[in-house]
Amino acid sequence: MMTGLEKLHASAGEKVVIAAHSMGCRVAHYFLLWVTESEHGQAKGGKAWLDEHIHSFMPIAGPFLGASSGTEQFLQPGNCSGLAPAVVNYTDGFAMI
Repeated sequence: MMTGLEKLHASAGEKVVIAAHSMGCRVAHYFLLWVTESEHGQAKGGKAWLDEHIHSFMPIAGPFLGASSGTEQFLQPGNCSGLAPAVVNYTDGFAMI
């Protein structure tokens, strides 16, 4: 991801805005923390790298506080579009709820 952002920065001649949606927000946020906090990210420039290449981070509908309200839908058996048909059978799904 770092290399791709460096190439984008070089070709545009401007700092990059990282826009992410849904779970991609978590991935982008992890990347930003990795750059500033990890030993490997700091070795590649850390905060100075972010200051040089990244303008801002724009999360769109990111689940930063979790998404517990959707858990029941994913497990609920029957007429739903969740994960239940692929993961559990009808009887086990009711037992989980």
